[in-house]
Amino acid sequence: MDHAMKHRQAVIASATSKQTAEQNVDAQIARLAASNESKRIRAINTLGAKWVLHPAYDSRRCAHHHPSFKSSAILTVFLHGRMASEMGRV
Repeated sequence: MDHAMKHRQAVIASATSKQTAEQNVDAQIARLAASNESKRIRAINTLGAKWVLHPAYDSRRCAHHHPSFKSSAILTVFLHGRMASEMGRV
């Protein structure tokens, strides 16, 4: 009976897949890499919307470029030219 128990324990121990410390670290690195990639894409999209030359730029969403915050001749000319091109005047 004891021999059968030891044999069963050996079979169970060999059948379970235990991760080694190195495999555990590799899995954690892969998981963090995927998380960092999604954060990088989200950051690029957020910065893109605040960039003046971005197609989705809106000065009302960016306090730094909002017309009520400051008066900028360059920004005024840029926005005027952009509106003119969007309305088909150029």
